Amino acid sequence: MTNKFLSILIIESDDNFAKSLENSILGNGNNPIRVPSLEEGLNSISEKPIGLILINLECFSLQIKQFVHRVNSTYNYQSPWIIGYVSDEGKIDKSFFNLNLSDVWLTGSFHFIREKIENWKHIYFEKRRVTNFLKHLYPENVLASFFEQKQPEPTKIESAVVMFMDFVEFSFKTKELKPTRVARKLTKYFNRFDEIINRYHLEKIKTIGDAYMVTAGVTEKKPFPELRMCLAALEIQSFMRVQKSVDRAFNRDFWEIRIGIHTGPLVAGVIGKTKFHFDIWGDTVNIAARTEKASRANTILLTESTRNLVQEYLTLIKDKSIVIAKRGGNINLFELTGILPEFDKKDCLSLVEIEKIEFKRVRHFIINQLKSILPSKCTYHSLNHSLDVEKAVLRFATIEGLSNHEKILLRTAALLHDIGFAVKYETNENLALQFADLHLPDFGFEKEDIELIKGCILATELNAIPMNKMAQILCDADLDYLGRDDYYELVAKLRQELGNYNQYFTDADWICFQLNFLEKKHQYFTQSAIQILGYYKQKRILEIKKNLSLLARN
Repeated sequence: MTNKFLSILIIESDDNFAKSLENSILGNGNNPIRVPSLEEGLNSISEKPIGLILINLECFSLQIKQFVHRVNSTYNYQSPWIIGYVSDEGKIDKSFFNLNLSDVWLTGSFHFIREKIENWKHIYFEKRRVTNFLKHLYPENVLASFFEQKQPEPTKIESAVVMFMDFVEFSFKTKELKPTRVARKLTKYFNRFDEIINRYHLEKIKTIGDAYMVTAGVTEKKPFPELRMCLAALEIQSFMRVQKSVDRAFNRDFWEIRIGIHTGPLVAGVIGKTKFHFDIWGDTVNIAARTEKASRANTILLTESTRNLVQEYLTLIKDKSIVIAKRGGNINLFELTGILPEFDKKDCLSLVEIEKIEFKRVRHFIINQLKSILPSKCTYHSLNHSLDVEKAVLRFATIEGLSNHEKILLRTAALLHDIGFAVKYETNENLALQFADLHLPDFGFEKEDIELIKGCILATELNAIPMNKMAQILCDADLDYLGRDDYYELVAKLRQELGNYNQYFTDADWICFQLNFLEKKHQYFTQSAIQILGYYKQKRILEIKKNLSLLARN
């Protein structure tokens, strides 16, 4: 079974034909969704990510142009492929080719349609791969211009924030090191900086040697760009201090960073015709660079223009001034030392609309716990199983259109749901709930978040019924292997595990045990799992019945 799930929207007023078309494309990770009208099609598009749209041109040709426009407006440059179909070649009208459709098909053969869908599916994922790569190079608005085949024009920004960082005495500290070792160490630090910058919805402009340049308030629409930049700087500063402590403990040479931030007008855009990249220009950029050079090791300096915008929330100390000869005056600088006592980090994150949960940290913590406390007898309910479920919930959460916050909660529930196996083999979900209550608040989870996670975990109990979409997704992901190619490998591990806990089966009993579970006890809950995994589950049932017949004959 392919790992590439794709939702395919079928807009067809004839229910019988729609069902036949749906059945013809089931399997291979396809999730067909049937609707009888364009309006309901637009509703589906607003709820879930759609990769391919099939429309009956004979029924809807007069409204399709407006429909295509609305779809493109919804998805911007990541629009799904829209394909029209007719039942007979004589019904193909020249006007169909002016509707901005990706293709026009005849529906004479469902086998032909299935092959064509696989071709377009390949193109869809290839386009998505290229788009995701480009998203690491250019801001969203620049990418949109490229896909519209327009040259993005440079734009004047009246108030933007620029941050420069570099490593103190970098040339001196690296002169004896091999270039490959320097590159590896820079990559380690820059990768962590990238994670922090992305979390605060800032725009990394470029790195030059050991220097790292970031802007805010230029490409994104999140509030309080100055505060977001300062919070990111504090997080980077904290990371570097921890790294310094670790390096000192191991008697290793350590690197230190200095940071400068300034706010003011600038010009942003893409220039040139080859090897172009997004950049920013103006006095604001130069002053930010000067501020960084005036800073000291592990120190964050702000100019007065930035300080005036964040002093209500942050602790600042008057530092020094720098002379700006071009302007004929001085600019006062202030050291940023932290958040004011009357605020905490959660307050600031709420203000700037940033996710408060530190998912990377909690994920690392839970995985380390699972590694250290799960017994070796758990050959099926192992760390690998929890990681498999985490991957599966992410796939289904994406195809079901869940928010990023809901995905974080689901991934946390997936990692936690089997941690109780460390203590007891059966009815151990309550142990996972206790773990959640005890540890998750330390990683930024609110009480409501923890209750949602606990509800999802409880839904994985035997014979439990999930009460909401998130719980349904976790239940489906927990047993997605029933429709996977590695089914027999995983059930062999389950049989071994049950034997480790003194539950033994003959070969015939084991086959009957699987068949009874698949046919009578298990069900998928989300529409996408029913469509994608249910197809393979039915094939699995037929295979197991065949194995049982062969065993009986022998």
